[in-house]
Formats: sequence, structure tokens, C-alpha cells
Amino acid sequence: MPRWSGWSGLPPSVNGWPRVEVVPARRQWTRWATGLLLGLVAGVLLLPHVVNLDTLRQEVERKASEALGRPVTVGSLNPRLLPLGVTAGTVSVDGGRIEVARIDIALEPGPLLQGEVVIPRIGIEGVQAEVAALALLGQAKERRQGAGPAVRVDHIEISDLLLRDGEARFGPYALAVQVGGQRGFRQVELTDAEGRLRVTAVPAERGTELTVVATDWKLPTGPALHFERLTVAAQFDGKVMHLKSVQAEAYAGTLSGDAKLDWSNGWRVDGRFTGKDIDLEPLLQALGREPSLAGRLTSKGHFSLRAAKPELLGRNPSVDLDFDIRDGVIYKADLEKAARELATKAQTGGKTPFQVLTGHVRLQDNRLRVDPFTVQSAQLEAAGRVSVTDMTALDGRIDVGLKNASAVAGIPLQVGGTVEQPSIRLTNAAIAGAAAGTGVLGPGVGTAIGLKAGQFFEKLKGVFGSDDADEP
Repeated sequence: MPRWSGWSGLPPSVNGWPRVEVVPARRQWTRWATGLLLGLVAGVLLLPHVVNLDTLRQEVERKASEALGRPVTVGSLNPRLLPLGVTAGTVSVDGGRIEVARIDIALEPGPLLQGEVVIPRIGIEGVQAEVAALALLGQAKERRQGAGPAVRVDHIEISDLLLRDGEARFGPYALAVQVGGQRGFRQVELTDAEGRLRVTAVPAERGTELTVVATDWKLPTGPALHFERLTVAAQFDGKVMHLKSVQAEAYAGTLSGDAKLDWSNGWRVDGRFTGKDIDLEPLLQALGREPSLAGRLTSKGHFSLRAAKPELLGRNPSVDLDFDIRDGVIYKADLEKAARELATKAQTGGKTPFQVLTGHVRLQDNRLRVDPFTVQSAQLEAAGRVSVTDMTALDGRIDVGLKNASAVAGIPLQVGGTVEQPSIRLTNAAIAGAAAGTGVLGPGVGTAIGLKAGQFFEKLKGVFGSDDADEP
């Protein structure tokens, strides 16, 4: 039997022609891959002896500093064979404004032979960064100059990310970036260490769509507000962000709304909100205030903020809202006692339980005005207006009607003091009228008639001018 060689389909010799052995393509690829692998092994093993790694590290520092426009230092640079890549340790940007414990870059060996660099994954561990300094990362692409080899990055993963803004600290977070597409990324996802917060960004036809989902989560800075669940759908486009939908479950109630943030010319925020059945007392405690009210709050309104800088937005907010509070308590003020005792001197302390408290609130130029408002309880009905200047000083008037009172009804009370220590007493006109009626007709009926007379003259005087001592 003749021995066939290879896949040529010919015998070893035909009519004296020399034998031609055709090596299979699969065997050729195996030999080529083996040679490449041996070459890579030899290259990696010999690299520390052929190339001065310290010189290479300094070159990496120089290139990175040029790209970011800020000084970059690299503590160590170590190549590896399996998997092919390089690891950089103790990286610092801009004098420590951004610090990275370790950067691991994986490389695909095949594309290197064609002059391309394919990086399937960049792993970044132990990052501590100032929030303001993160803008430096976005400058790398803009500052890159020269053609150089083609570089493709598929995935970036950042773990143990800690952010700082002044004294505030945020994190640790994990950040995953799917790189590619016309916008430079396909998806960015941020999660916290406890799995309670997830922020996702994807390219949109116009700008970037953001989604926030939080469960059993507290704000990382500012007031310690706690959300049982929070979902936000937003769109970012240039210098405008639309919060298209905000839905929250917190403090036994719900909150929904939308807003627009615009920083194309200064900083502006405009929004609307609706709250239902929110437990007011723990909410005020979370805001860092001693509760002055308790009850279940339902409200609807709108707000706006204006400032030259973002950190100044909260200094002079403008808010308009209607509110309805059920089954609550007004703390630090006993309206029934002040009205029943016809208090001529300022009274402080006590509390006023109520079934319903409704009204309208306007906050503008750091002056909060509750005008009008009504109170209903088993013991009284009241209506009035109160203003708070510089969020501290109280001024206003409440007309209190006592139920089950034999002689006295419709008591006008002056509100003063501060938010922390409010005071209530009869208005000046009511004090004068009550004293006159008591002197002429005696207590009881005379007092009631005197109070009514005092109120009449108060209203009459309002036609010609106001009593500054009694008006907010």
C-alpha cells in the first residue's frame, strides 16, 4: 500500500516527480500560535532585563500628566504573562486629589501584532478622590494628541470608590462602565457597598438618561432623610437636567414630583411636588429640628431656587404650597388655655391637639408666611395668619373660638416670640376692650361684650391704618 502524505491527494511520487508534502492549515496555526506564545513568554520574562521598568514608569507618568493636564505619579509598574497585562500601583493625580491603590490592565495578545491595543478590562481598586477633581478624568480624551496605536477599551470596573467634598465623605461605591458607541459609553452603573443604591446612565437620542433606584436608603450628606424606596428618572443634556419623575416612599407616606435644573446662565431649579400622609414629626426630626408640629401631612406646591453658584442654591428658596394636617398636635402653644384664661401676658409652653389644620404657606426672601390657616379640634376652632422672619422670629394673630364656653367666644390672640419658644396673649385692643367691659358690667358677660367691642374698634381702625403691634 502506498503511504499518502498530507492532504495533497497525491502519492509520494508520481512518474519520478519529487514528493510534495502539504502541511494542513490547522497544523500551521498550531505552530504559529505556539511560536507566538513562546515569544510572549520569553518577552515577558526578559522584559525586566531588557527594558528599564523605572524608565518605563516615568514615561507612563509623563504621558498621563500630559493627558490630564495635572501631575501624575505611579509608584510601581509590573507586567505579567497570564493573563497578559500590566499592573500599576499607588497612582496619585494632582498631588493626591485623586489616589488609586491599584490599576490592572488586561491586554488581548492577537491585536498587538496588527498594531492595535485591545483592552478587554481595566480594573481600578481603592480610589479616593475629591468630587471636584473627577472632572479631570473627562479631560483625558480632549487632551490626547497624536495618532499613536489604535486603542480599544471594552470595560472599566472601579471598586472601593470613596469620594470627598470638604468634610463630607461618600461611599464606598462600585462603578462599572461599558465603553463604546458614539457617545464613548454604552452604560455606566454606580452601586453602593450595601446594595441599597443603584444609579444607571445610558446614552439617549438627546443627552443621557439617568435612573436612580434606592431602597432603605439615607441621604449620604445633609439632612439624614430616610427613604423606604426612591426612584428617579432624569435626562441630562448639556447644561440642563430634567428630573422627569421623582417617586418616594418615606415616613409612612408618599412624595412625587418633577424638577428642572439649568446652569446655562447661573444656577436655577424649578419643581413641583405632591406629598400624601407623611408623618410630620419624624420628618422634622430628620431635618434636624425640634418638632413644632405633629400629624399626617398632605401637601401640594411648587418651588424655585436661584444662585450664581451651586453651593448657594439653598440660601434663599422660594416655596408655595397648600397643606392639610390630620390628627396632630401644635407643640409649645396652648391655644385653648390662652383663650379661656384671657391671657394678658405672653404665655409659652403647652400644646394644642387638633383634628384638622389646613392652610397656605409661602416662603420668599427668607420670610415664611402661613396665611391663612384654620384649626379644628374638639375644644376649639381657630383661624389666623403667622409669619416667620429669618426663619426665627414669630409674628401673627389667631382668632380662637372656644366650644362649650358659656360666655366667651372669638378670642383674638397675638402670636410672638420665636420658633423655638413661641408666645401667645390677647391682642392689645382685646385687652383694652376686655378690661373696659369688665369694669362697666363685671366679669363674664361684660368681658365678652368688651372683647367684641375691642374687635370692632380693631377692624374700624384697620380702615384707616394698622396696629403694628398686632399685625404680622
